[in-house]
Amino acid sequence: MAESNVTPSGKSAAEARTRMPPAIPSIKSRSLPALGNGPEFNAAEIQRMIAEAAYYLAEKRNFAPGFEEEDWATATTEVMAQISLASL
Repeated sequence: MAESNVTPSGKSAAEARTRMPPAIPSIKSRSLPALGNGPEFNAAEIQRMIAEAAYYLAEKRNFAPGFEEEDWATATTEVMAQISLASL
């Protein structure tokens, strides 16, 4: 999928990237096994989904500083729950 230069909020992609928390380096690029017959997600896809979810959480707060780690943790929990449901 081609990357757009404008985010859904109307901000430039460069501006959005500067406001997103840094990527967590602990996820390596490897395929993760799916549970059951659901889709498989590789680590890079999961990392992207977490970053996007964290961005939208921060956007809801108008990017107020000091909540980056909380946004990332919440996004991680939400994405992993969605993956678990999709894998059933």
